[in-house]
Amino acid sequence: MNLLIVDDHAGVRELIRDVVRGIANNVRECSSGEEAVQLCETYSPDCVTLDLRMGEMHGLTALQLIRRRHPLANIVVVTQFDHESIRARARAAGADNFIVKDDLMILRSYVQSLAACDQ
Repeated sequence: MNLLIVDDHAGVRELIRDVVRGIANNVRECSSGEEAVQLCETYSPDCVTLDLRMGEMHGLTALQLIRRRHPLANIVVVTQFDHESIRARARAAGADNFIVKDDLMILRSYVQSLAACDQ
């Protein structure tokens, strides 16, 4: 499984990498939405974990651009902000799932289920 981790905090990227260790066999990381969109021109992720509040390009904008390039990729918003209005905006932008950073074991289970479907 090709996984792309997009978060502006290196510590969070490392934590997510640890959480999915042994599940995703090809993991790439980006620290911004712009970098993620650019990387997706040459890298085809099966799954993208995407923070919302990053640098210049908001995660929802990056989500829409990645979705256009990779319509079959599973895009998971991973954020610390859990509000129904944010969840609704993420769904409208094309997110497949929404996970709060406080419980990344949910992310592990979700990525495991995606990997099982790929086999």
